[in-house]
Amino acid sequence: MNRLMIFSILTLFLSIKSFSKDVNVIILGAMPSEWEEEDFGETAFNLTRAAEKRGEEIIIAAPFKMNFINGKNSKLSYFELEDLNDVKRLMLKVKKMTVRGDQVNLTLYGHGSPTSNEKNYNKTKIQLGSEKVKIDEFVKTLNKVLPKDRSIKAVAPFCFSGAIHLLAHSRKNSCSAAASDFRTPSEGESSCFWGSCQAISSYGMSISRLMKENPNISLSQAHEIISEKDHLNNRRGQLSSIDYIKRLFKKGPYKVRKNWFERVFSDFPDETKDKKYIKKSCSSCSSPELTSIDQFANLIDDTKKIINNYSLENKYHENVPSFVTSVMKRSFHRYQNNFELDSQELGQLHQNVVYNVKEYKDKVKKNGFVGWEETKFINILKDELNQKTNEILRYHLYQERIELINLLYEKGSRKQIDKFESLVICENG
Repeated sequence: MNRLMIFSILTLFLSIKSFSKDVNVIILGAMPSEWEEEDFGETAFNLTRAAEKRGEEIIIAAPFKMNFINGKNSKLSYFELEDLNDVKRLMLKVKKMTVRGDQVNLTLYGHGSPTSNEKNYNKTKIQLGSEKVKIDEFVKTLNKVLPKDRSIKAVAPFCFSGAIHLLAHSRKNSCSAAASDFRTPSEGESSCFWGSCQAISSYGMSISRLMKENPNISLSQAHEIISEKDHLNNRRGQLSSIDYIKRLFKKGPYKVRKNWFERVFSDFPDETKDKKYIKKSCSSCSSPELTSIDQFANLIDDTKKIINNYSLENKYHENVPSFVTSVMKRSFHRYQNNFELDSQELGQLHQNVVYNVKEYKDKVKKNGFVGWEETKFINILKDELNQKTNEILRYHLYQERIELINLLYEKGSRKQIDKFESLVICENG
């Protein structure tokens, strides 16, 4: 695709957006506990406030009506939704509210469950009110009712939510962001006391809060900023553009991991393991908590030198357009600008974890056992340290993405490249 054609597409996209309108649809599943009620409720509330700031219409579709849907905002309405048939009725309503070129900002949130076969990655499920619905059936129903000349921006904060990218991949001018991949549950942070758990943070709460504070932020920026701090989900969630390449070339979660003999006993997909970029950066390091304080400090100093002299120029295939490379540059510049403060905080966390792990091992050696709560606490600390170490070393992540993009431009068809570029434009629009 030549530069003139790219400019024409971007100009057309912006001109269409200037005359089109956005409609916000928030679909919430069943909320069996206080934790889900707080998590889903705050996410919906934040997204509602963001849409109100933009002057847009909002529909909240859920098994029951929330108290902030009180009639004070004429553009905010409630739609009772219990099952897939209600999704069909909802989309018929959205169809009447929109015309060609309009955009639907869709949030789908509920209890997710895994597929029974790693090859059927679009068949993860979400619990609506009374029905557990497969994602491919949800997408099929939506696409059948809502014309494809309406674009969709979807946010999926639920467990095993990576399957939602099928929606963006099956429509024009559409895109999506997911909290996790199809293999792995999305994790949130909670505080529990006397059997009652309070939601503290989750991907849904965090990204919706950012959107409330910055109503016009792009989907790409919102997802990247939240992912940089979301140590519980460890970068398993993706934007639809990168997910599209991984699907095409069976990379990441789409690589089949079980051989025929293992599938005889179980076809269920294994969860995606945490990455450890520390092993790529330090040949003698196995994990952050086992790295000495001096060695860890040297690792941070070496990383600072690397990123200060690191350039994204000339790393891409010659045919990758500038609007694609600029997305990575924006993230990389934020990485460079925040490195000093982030590395200082990480150094303090590392010292704390090293001390706690040593105390834990001494207790085990002395007593032969420790309580499960203390073991859980140590594991949480180690997971947080590993993810935050990955983030301070995330130039490896950017290298992996560049390799994926180059693979597409080297081996992909023109149709596949056009689809990828359309996803990038939508995510950053």
